[in-house]
Amino acid sequence: LMRVDSDFLMINEKTRRLSRIPEEIKARGEPYVRNLDPLPIDNKFENSGKLQKIYEDKADHVQNGIKPLWFDLDPNQHAHNVKYISWILEGTPESVREKCELEAIILEYRRECGREDVLKSLSVASNGTPQEFHHLLLLENGTEVARARTLWRSQSIK
Repeated sequence: LMRVDSDFLMINEKTRRLSRIPEEIKARGEPYVRNLDPLPIDNKFENSGKLQKIYEDKADHVQNGIKPLWFDLDPNQHAHNVKYISWILEGTPESVREKCELEAIILEYRRECGREDVLKSLSVASNGTPQEFHHLLLLENGTEVARARTLWRSQSIK
């Protein structure tokens, strides 16, 4: 099972400022929104503070030269939000991806990523534990695109 909490906002393309979402737009999305009680999760993970900035010289894993592909883009020529998650998960050490399964992710989008942008993915084990990682996606010029924290658990025997 999965729990997703989302906040939506609208940005005026000309002023680059937040704008109110028109009632007409809200009404169109209403059939797709369910207001359910959240599933119980590990609140220690969710409430363990701000997502950390990672510095390249302290990162356990660095991946350079990441570029959005054509089908990674939305109609505004920005990378889909799911693609950010993919880049973050790929930035987790292979040994963790092979032996564990993702239990939880907290993600903070910082800015848009366009078709011509080239990114760098950094990850570091949190407090030296192999189950929790902090992640950072950066543009080549150092501008932050997204921060994340992931929690992994040993794979269930199937």
